[in-house]
Amino acid sequence: MATSYPPRGIQKRADQNALLLMLGYVEAECRALGAEEAARHIAQAQSLLDALAEPERNALMKATVCGRA
Repeated sequence: MATSYPPRGIQKRADQNALLLMLGYVEAECRALGAEEAARHIAQAQSLLDALAEPERNALMKATVCGRA
């Protein structure tokens, strides 16, 4: 039986979402431990990752609407 995988763009976005969730968790833990500077660095990494994903998100949405995703 062949294994079915999601389209590459969808998988990449799912991976990015998982990474953003993990970074959010680590940021919250850093804040809970009083490591504010580390939490700020993590928040900055989250925003950069999300900003880098924005063009891909727009392209994926266009491809989905056109039936190519």
